[in-house]
Amino acid sequence: MSNLNSKFDVLAGLPPHGRSAMEGNFKQKAAESPIVTEGMLVAVENEAGVPVVSKLTSANTDAAPDYPWLCVQGMDQSDAAFANRVTCLGVKSGLIFKVETVVAFTIGDLAFANAGVVAKVAATQQAIGQIIGVGDGFAIIAT
Repeated sequence: MSNLNSKFDVLAGLPPHGRSAMEGNFKQKAAESPIVTEGMLVAVENEAGVPVVSKLTSANTDAAPDYPWLCVQGMDQSDAAFANRVTCLGVKSGLIFKVETVVAFTIGDLAFANAGVVAKVAATQQAIGQIIGVGDGFAIIAT
């Protein structure tokens, strides 16, 4: 069930070669607090042989590449909490999404993840996408 007062939305999935956007259902990492909610950027980790998600902070540009995921159904929603699973889409699969933010972006800025939320990219961080639209309290990002 979606949050009706949320500014989050997936606007388009334009993956290469006409495939559908990569989707995954994951448990939230046991030590993750506060909970992972819709619109957060997460990383998939291995916890005792089980894939789990935690809030993503973009790696430095000299590190291995990030594989960020966008949470589209978080633990703040009753059905995800009941199933103890969050649903995520692979960010680097051509998504265009709108996410709530307090950062003052301008069109053309690069964005990165900082503890699960979108922030302006620093010269040493790996970008997750580019800002293609801005509004009152939200940004539209193309990956």
